[in-house]
Amino acid sequence: MMAERAARRNGDEQGADGVRLQQMMAGHWAAQAVYVATRLGIPDLLADGPRACDELAAAAGAHGPSLIRLLRALAGLGVFAEADDGRFALTPMGRLLQAGAPGTWRAEVLLLGEVNYRAFGDLLRTVRFGETAFDHVYGTGFYDYLAHHPEAAGWFNECMTKTAAAWVPAFVQAMDFSDANTVVDMGGGDGGLMAAVLRANPSLRGVVFDLPHAAEAASAVLAAAGVGARATVVHGDFLTTAPPGGDVYILARVLLNWGDYRASAILANCRRAMSGRGRLVVVDVVLPPRGGPLSGSLNDLNLMVMFPDAHQRTEEEFRVLFAKAGLTLTQIKPLSAPDGLPLRVIEGIPA
Repeated sequence: MMAERAARRNGDEQGADGVRLQQMMAGHWAAQAVYVATRLGIPDLLADGPRACDELAAAAGAHGPSLIRLLRALAGLGVFAEADDGRFALTPMGRLLQAGAPGTWRAEVLLLGEVNYRAFGDLLRTVRFGETAFDHVYGTGFYDYLAHHPEAAGWFNECMTKTAAAWVPAFVQAMDFSDANTVVDMGGGDGGLMAAVLRANPSLRGVVFDLPHAAEAASAVLAAAGVGARATVVHGDFLTTAPPGGDVYILARVLLNWGDYRASAILANCRRAMSGRGRLVVVDVVLPPRGGPLSGSLNDLNLMVMFPDAHQRTEEEFRVLFAKAGLTLTQIKPLSAPDGLPLRVIEGIPA
């Protein structure tokens, strides 16, 4: 009897594991269904209320018989709802796919479903040969791709702005800039982080440093925040240089996208550019020596696919990286972060 119960239990566990494996392997079905509906603008077409599939197909430029099958699949997933009269309506989940909606996931869905999806399909090449899948699929690096694809660059910048909104308030509250005159945000993008820092520190001046396409909106963001008079936007590549004379250099969610050689070059550029009493502030994931949250492990896998030699680092790896650039790591403190990522503030000074 005990043997029978054990066999039944093992069979139940195998059945549950099989279901989980099936769900994992079919995950791209759902992901692409959500992406396609979002790319066609269906959530936005439903903003004013339920509509028939034929109306939606005509407005979206889609094939009606194919679209209704897509909508019904997504209704099963809870993205849309199908009424008895055959019309489709948005659910609360579906509203998160609308452009400009509070908490919208539209940019993430488009970036992951279009740009990232193709690269991840070549994961086998990366694992087998160590080649960066994105570079192989697209024939160029991710940031070069964004420089020539403004629509994708817009999605990426929107994703970064949304992610930053989850941790920037905690960062501003945790940081003491009372000993600084000028703060430089390396890879500062649209200037959102700098705007928050300057608002919280009225005597501070700031520099947003990034490539032209990445910092295109920075001046407007800083002006809208009322800090434009104390901020400067400088175009450049942090792989080769850094604006001189800053007292604090910030690298927020930057280093994880670069291998040790280039990350060390970025740090060394900051070290050469900073004033004698300068310091470096890095916002990044710090992995435990082993284990860690699933979200961190999956994000690390994504980095491997998207960027050459990119990876998340442990505390010891950061210490080594700082030392190679002539910096001494002085402290690491926790920071509240989205998705349960172990985000930290890592500070250093000239060695």
